[in-house]
Amino acid sequence: MNIETCTLRCILNNPKNYSEEEKIFGDYIHQGELALIVGDTNSGKTLLAGDIALANNDNLCHWNEPMNNVKRKTIYIDGEQNDPQIARRYENLLECASGDLIRGRFTETEYDDCIEDKLLAIEKLIRKNSDAKLLIVDNLMCVLNNGNSVRQAQQFIQGLKRIKEMHDLTIILVAHLSKRNSKNPIEIKDILGSSVIANYADSIIAVGNTCEGDHIKYLKQLKSRSSIKMSEVAVLEIVEEPYLHFEFREYDMEENLLPKKVVSRSSISLSMGEMIYKLREEGLTVRSIAEQLNLSKSAVGRFLKN
Repeated sequence: MNIETCTLRCILNNPKNYSEEEKIFGDYIHQGELALIVGDTNSGKTLLAGDIALANNDNLCHWNEPMNNVKRKTIYIDGEQNDPQIARRYENLLECASGDLIRGRFTETEYDDCIEDKLLAIEKLIRKNSDAKLLIVDNLMCVLNNGNSVRQAQQFIQGLKRIKEMHDLTIILVAHLSKRNSKNPIEIKDILGSSVIANYADSIIAVGNTCEGDHIKYLKQLKSRSSIKMSEVAVLEIVEEPYLHFEFREYDMEENLLPKKVVSRSSISLSMGEMIYKLREEGLTVRSIAEQLNLSKSAVGRFLKN
């Protein structure tokens, strides 16, 4: 192994270093990066990864502006969904897409193999599809043999970085957040195995649940080496037609979208109690009062009863 050197002057005077970054997913993920999509269970990580795959493979976009600048052959290694689940999710996809997005999955034998064998299987797939430019692996937990080995996680993401550089790819790895209080903002430290995998990533985005219901999520940028970190989050809505996907709604601040903390009866102040009585006199139900004042239904019911 040799060390290649270059003066700072050569770097600054090279016009190639100022070429516009090619976008995989807006300002969130750029070409040539190793990126992470993270989130809690059932937050929509896989749905977002699927949207990014279809945007690059088929130019499908449900944001206000295109999120990718060119079409790229994409490979999606899926450890989450079986064929019937995919068929139900994308039942009407062929009405607007080519359907040639390549989906791969580890065989039962490879699930029991060591990390290096799985990396070799991925590289074999890439060599077979040498024109592929984007690889998505969903997800890290499905790759690790015992589900939470820090050493295996580090070995796997190091291997992905090597494959990325060797084959000039962009790679997106889906990963889970550790157990956390969903009422708090999402941070890098919340990523399961963050101590070893976050440092290897060029960009990290998180999908979070909101106080507006299961169909509304938000997208937060946690790390970027190619752009200024965004202060706002993107609000996304899950839409079923013509296939299950995210649609962009607006930008907002994360604190406005977090699930609200439930206030107990013992915390109801005199002024809050007066508001409860006033709303009740206006004909609002206990449930409506609770939702409007961010109280639990049982707390409002007990307060009125007493």
